[in-house]
Amino acid sequence: MNNNPIGYNYLKNFLNSQDITLFPYYRQSYVTEKSSTKIIQDQEKETYYYRKAYSVEDNIFAHIEFALKHEGFNLELLEKLFKTIPKNKVVEYIKTNKTNKSTRIIWFLYEWLLDIQLDIEDLPAIHYFNLLDIDKYFTTKPNKLKRYCINENLLGNRDFCPFVRKTDFIKDYEARNLKVKADKIIEKYDPNIVMRAAHYLYAKETKSSSEIEREKPNKKKAARFMAALQSVDSIYIFDKKELIELQNMVVEDIFSDKDYTDRQNYVGQTIGHIEKIHYIAPKPSDNKILMEGLMYSWRRMMKSNLSAIVIAAVISFGFVFIHPFSDGNGRIHRFLIHSILSGTGFTPRKTIFPVSAAMLENMEEYDKALESFSNKLIPLIDYELNDNLEMTVYNETLPFYKYIDFTKLVEYLYKTIEHTIEHDFEQEIKFLVNYDKTKSEMEEIIAMPDRLVDLFIKVTTNNNGVLSSAKRKNHFNMLNDNQIKALEQVIKRNFFEQD
Repeated sequence: MNNNPIGYNYLKNFLNSQDITLFPYYRQSYVTEKSSTKIIQDQEKETYYYRKAYSVEDNIFAHIEFALKHEGFNLELLEKLFKTIPKNKVVEYIKTNKTNKSTRIIWFLYEWLLDIQLDIEDLPAIHYFNLLDIDKYFTTKPNKLKRYCINENLLGNRDFCPFVRKTDFIKDYEARNLKVKADKIIEKYDPNIVMRAAHYLYAKETKSSSEIEREKPNKKKAARFMAALQSVDSIYIFDKKELIELQNMVVEDIFSDKDYTDRQNYVGQTIGHIEKIHYIAPKPSDNKILMEGLMYSWRRMMKSNLSAIVIAAVISFGFVFIHPFSDGNGRIHRFLIHSILSGTGFTPRKTIFPVSAAMLENMEEYDKALESFSNKLIPLIDYELNDNLEMTVYNETLPFYKYIDFTKLVEYLYKTIEHTIEHDFEQEIKFLVNYDKTKSEMEEIIAMPDRLVDLFIKVTTNNNGVLSSAKRKNHFNMLNDNQIKALEQVIKRNFFEQD
């Protein structure tokens, strides 16, 4: 049975025939002879088979109209496509029916993506409509564009325009209201306990963020990152200067940058004599464009009524995909999550949710989230690595990074933050509650110096509530068998028999 490509699938084939490379789109469509529409979904893409009634004329604009109506916005493809269409053909198409909704969208996108203005008069005052469907996409407060009578509600600008689709997965998480869940946890405990837990959470996040990078920072470097986390309530990064200051805080002095890197960044791993490439960043010459676009998107989303987790996912993963510095990109990426959650009031003041700990606990999921972009990107890049492990990229790659679909990354961050709130965050508070209770009960059995009480709790909790013979001989030989047994029972009751 014949399946004819339609919409973006048809347009992709047209561009491929001209040796134009495209980033894989999440959706592809065909027209089939079957009597009903069929959808096949897997982890990578959605495939739609439309019945014959959906067929369109065999011309570029008809397929663009179908794609925009049924398949959403693939701006990378449209930008590359528009560059292949003679300008006079575009003008002719628009003037034929320029009040039509699809025509107005194509008109706007053509001028916006290519940064030109066609010789066409503005529309008279007619009904405005939203560019992005607010039921299908996360959007910002719209800019009213009089020329096309369109409410432009994108998440960014032509330098960096991310997309997040409102999947059932994300809608379900939004309905759970994780902020309310976190607030209810905090309300259950004494404020002093919460504040004490915060100190441990800063230390835990510092350690976990470094371990994700597979490094063991010295005390000075760790202290710098922890100080940045502790100041997250007052650090707001909306420009290049502030971001560079943050980079200087979290890296060794010799790796401090004064500007975005002028070297081609990539993430690789040496295995024997072979360098395995995990990720390739944009060309250094594109960093300024992308970072200015990212900052614009950040400011625009923060001014709109958007979920804190959506903003945090787009900006933090957007940053790490741009990878603009010589060092510290991963730590800054995770710091930005905290900065945005704090700046939106999602997390309580003077505390954080240890997101890196949850990432570290399930590195396979974190890697899969990053690979949802990188695995599709690397085959599209023409690069060379010399003997000094310096990379050169030969083809034009900027469009691949400008219009990223962050839907999978938003889903990942929602799941990670829920785990963080329900497990790491509350567990740390519960641990302190149990710790205080344990110390009090231990003092009723025997009064020991705080140092020995803390040591006893540490070594027994690390050994399933039992004091080992070696630890007893080296540190607690002053205690008799009955005292040891009673103290162990306190530990087991408070740390190992809790719900």
